[in-house]
Amino acid sequence: MKETVLFPQMGKKKQCVLMKFIISDWNTPSRDFYAAKIAQDITDSQGWHFTCFDKQNLDNLANEAPKD
Repeated sequence: MKETVLFPQMGKKKQCVLMKFIISDWNTPSRDFYAAKIAQDITDSQGWHFTCFDKQNLDNLANEAPKD
């Protein structure tokens, strides 16, 4: 997994102190791999949820915003 090494190296070079990323629930091999590397699954422990809007719903939300 060449990409697995690339991201941490880039972060170290840029002096990052944290790396957050998303792993799909069904992707057990990746979840197991990162858990073995001591990555913390913060979804439960920090009580947050990653949320997104698709294009249509984002447009709808933008249209609901007050106009300046």
